[in-house]
Amino acid sequence: MAHRSGTLRCGRARPYVDVVCVDRGAAWRRAGDRVIHAPCDGEVYASDPGKGASLNGRKLSLDPSRTIRNAITGIGCNTYVEPERVGQIIAMLLGMGGNFIRNGSGALMLAYVAAGRLAGYYEPHMYAWDCMAGYCLVKEAGGDYLSFPTEGEALLKGHPVLASNPTAYADPLAAIEPR
Repeated sequence: MAHRSGTLRCGRARPYVDVVCVDRGAAWRRAGDRVIHAPCDGEVYASDPGKGASLNGRKLSLDPSRTIRNAITGIGCNTYVEPERVGQIIAMLLGMGGNFIRNGSGALMLAYVAAGRLAGYYEPHMYAWDCMAGYCLVKEAGGDYLSFPTEGEALLKGHPVLASNPTAYADPLAAIEPR
């Protein structure tokens, strides 16, 4: 089954398209190319498991020197998460010396992680169809990510999403874990 999901960038009405192929719970591990297309920016992020990730045909790899202290971390939120929880996450990130951005598109922010534009991305509740293409991009670019259930009914429910370059992963993970 192929899924297409679209969102508007917050405040700008600039659409992007996230195309994810899902094969009965096997999700991004077996199915073909994953693409995140940002037409207003002229960017196409693509990946295929085991074959790497690219931006407009250029191979992506993550910069291990980028951390939450010297780069920006993307934060996502939606109506499934209490605003107070998002505020706590942002406060913890700022307390660790980090900074954040939110552009209204979790899929595009995951693509930005794969391209090295963000040190990491966290959203407390995302669905598979909104994050799997981005997760595959991050994985294929050499990043780390929080496990997302890909079997049975769990695939259809929302879960926390965290992805970053390997050297930055421990810091956002510490910021999101309940204390």
